[in-house]
Amino acid sequence: MSTEIDFDQATQHAIPEGKHIVSVDHIDIRNGKESGIPFYNWRFRITDGAHANRCLFTKTSLAPTALWRLQELLSALGLQCDRKINFEPEAILGKQLIVKVKHKEFNNTLQEEIARFKPLD
Repeated sequence: MSTEIDFDQATQHAIPEGKHIVSVDHIDIRNGKESGIPFYNWRFRITDGAHANRCLFTKTSLAPTALWRLQELLSALGLQCDRKINFEPEAILGKQLIVKVKHKEFNNTLQEEIARFKPLD
């Protein structure tokens, strides 16, 4: 059985560069395959505009040299991150923030990358 598919109707795969309002959709913790260092694996869902319900992904390592990125993300969500904190991922599910998306090329494919995290004003 054959099906006619009109790819003229296809939309661009990559989410456009720029700022997007997102909500925290999922967080889990994993261990780096090579380093063994734990990291949080994040999934964000765009909440408005033409790309609503599309997802963006990022990781934040718990390596001391990379904690600045997790600190930036949690601060954008309104958590005080100037000292030790007791972080419970379930407590921030659904919270919103602004992410700045940039494009990068990986294996000859355009991909989205979250470059910055900002609080929702």
